[in-house]
Amino acid sequence: MLPFVHHLPGDWRRTNAPFLRPSLVGTVPYSGRLPAGWQVEVYRGGELVAFDSVAMDGSFATELPVLYGENPVDLVAYGPFGETRTISRTFRVSSALLPKGRFEYALSGGGCRFAPCRATGNLDLRYGLSHRWTAQAGVDAFGRDSLGGLWHPYLSAIGSVTNSWTVQLEGVRRAFVRSGVNYEPSLNLRLFGEYTRFAGGVAEPILNPLNRRSQVSLSGFFRPDAHRDFLYLEGSADHATTASGSTAHLRIGASSQLGPVRWLPYGRMEREAVRGAAATTRSYAGFTAFLLPRVGWGRLLREVWVRTGFEIESLRRPSLATLTLARPVTPTTRLEVGVSWMRGLRGASFNLSLSSFLRSVRSFTTVDAPSGGPAALTQMVQGSVLYDRGAGSVSLVAGPSLPLRCRRARAPAGPDPGGQRQRVLG
Repeated sequence: MLPFVHHLPGDWRRTNAPFLRPSLVGTVPYSGRLPAGWQVEVYRGGELVAFDSVAMDGSFATELPVLYGENPVDLVAYGPFGETRTISRTFRVSSALLPKGRFEYALSGGGCRFAPCRATGNLDLRYGLSHRWTAQAGVDAFGRDSLGGLWHPYLSAIGSVTNSWTVQLEGVRRAFVRSGVNYEPSLNLRLFGEYTRFAGGVAEPILNPLNRRSQVSLSGFFRPDAHRDFLYLEGSADHATTASGSTAHLRIGASSQLGPVRWLPYGRMEREAVRGAAATTRSYAGFTAFLLPRVGWGRLLREVWVRTGFEIESLRRPSLATLTLARPVTPTTRLEVGVSWMRGLRGASFNLSLSSFLRSVRSFTTVDAPSGGPAALTQMVQGSVLYDRGAGSVSLVAGPSLPLRCRRARAPAGPDPGGQRQRVLG
């Protein structure tokens, strides 16, 4: 598991967070009641991880080792006369939690990659208050040429109130306050809700570039049959307000499998309301389909993987169409070719990508050629240098710790539109 650091567009970073975090978080207490004289054994994946005896008052308690993510366990209880009971439980641990007593820091800084900002820096501190709660504090700093610098101290806490409920509270001075609730009793059901209130009075804010006043976001996922992981429903909705009006987005999708084809149909809606004018609503329906390789296609095509997509607006006007074919060239190299069309753009766009996954490096080469526009070549290389202190050796492995990206395009030089800075928890 990756450490928790702020991925800022900077030139340097210092942190004591490990590059790979151990999966074991610690232990969680579990207690229950059974008839006196019973014995309880706890198994995870068929392995005995804890056991206890039921006291005379009918209570038992044990400490269960847990990992990040979902921890399904089976409690097998044995009675004095040969009785057997099995109790299944699932313990979930959020990836944003630190082990109890663990302190981590991250310090980064450097130049910005977008126009309103000249330089940026961040100090991030995290501490595991308990096996259920982690606190975070820090400050984001942005230097600007003419509008003056911005300082955004922040404070947040995330915790597992129960085994299924996780809450997060975050406040950033002169930026926003945010609260979120996540309900996830298993991998087959997840409900999430978040409310954000943005601060005003900041000229050209960096952490609120759309100048929003508030935003509500909801999302959900449901898989009715755990044994058929391809069958599920998902949806999301958000509503944001600004000084001039509001915007709303709604999306509902599903997944199913018919023979060798995985179908993902969806419908979505966009609504924009501006004060003093009638609201506009746009609706779309579409699908994404994956055709898995088939042995019967022959030696040349049996390893070909196909992805296609289509979207139509108001059931009348096609707005998007894509087709991608992929095939392994060698055991470590994969070739993809595709074509896409979007309404409003002149003609179709073609792309070709070559991915190589070698033992110590990953390489991604992509060529994009839109109709009537300049072609662009993107080359990305990823690798990691690992030092083994015990063995005193250095090794190279494929990974994201040393990314190098360069881009060449036959287009006139111009200003880089840049992007929006985001705080990401890895």
